[in-house]
Amino acid sequence: MKRLLASLFALSILGTPFCAQADPNFDYDAYNAAMKRGIRSGFAGFPLGAERYATWYDAETLQKGEKVPALKKGDKLTLYKFSGKIGQGTITSVEKDAQDTIMYTIKDQNGKQYGVGTPILATDSPLDAMPRRMEKLSNNNPVYLDIVRKILEKKGLKGVKPKIVQLFRGQLSITGHDYNDIVIVASNIPSQRGDDAAWNPGSEFPSYGVMPGANPKSYSLVIVRQIENGVVKEHILDSYISLKGSSPERIDWQPPHIHKVEAFADLNADGNMEIILTDIMYEGVGYNVYYHDNKGWRCVMSNGYGA
Repeated sequence: MKRLLASLFALSILGTPFCAQADPNFDYDAYNAAMKRGIRSGFAGFPLGAERYATWYDAETLQKGEKVPALKKGDKLTLYKFSGKIGQGTITSVEKDAQDTIMYTIKDQNGKQYGVGTPILATDSPLDAMPRRMEKLSNNNPVYLDIVRKILEKKGLKGVKPKIVQLFRGQLSITGHDYNDIVIVASNIPSQRGDDAAWNPGSEFPSYGVMPGANPKSYSLVIVRQIENGVVKEHILDSYISLKGSSPERIDWQPPHIHKVEAFADLNADGNMEIILTDIMYEGVGYNVYYHDNKGWRCVMSNGYGA
């Protein structure tokens, strides 16, 4: 409650809109109950974890049910796709696979069921988990292509043509600043069959399965550009860089990873939005949540599966 009131006070000074402040029907009791219980979240049919009183809990801890209640059949959660809220959903099953990975299925109010691999966010946050929208920009924007080129050069990839696969602009936080944050996903990992990495519209997966090896000068990285204390800062959330290429036959083999932003969402009801990333690798996929505070950006929740 203290955190919500502090946010409301700060926002009233800065004049930034806030859903609780704007909604006369905001349920403070529901908010307090969520803070006491812990706000639980899942993505693509996998429990991600929870946040309770500024402490993040991973998927394994969540499903133990000790610090926060585990996700179980019958639980009600709010569903979101990339563009915003879908509606309410009810968990219809929670089960383990052969590797003891917890998975769930969830059905919306219209009877449509979502499970593993469907890029749907589920959370029991009492607030809107997508209070703001990030604007999609052209992947051919010359300013940001040049920024990616310079970053790649610092990573040792000189003379490499930069390729952006996702580019977003908007406000991730509620600090009241009047500038925009930029999120860039740059990736070029050919499949060693001659075709380039490309995302299928509306799918979390690229147009081909990620191969076990990579050609020389392959890369995939996620960059957040923010102005902090008047200075532009670049944060690399996750990356795969292969200067000389990678092959399973080599002792130093590092299989390629391809990244994608799945959602910008406020998963702990503090008004700031986290970034949900997919990290696809050979015969596996991970879903990772990145959170920002005075310690910088860090991964606070993750889950996924692999062969």
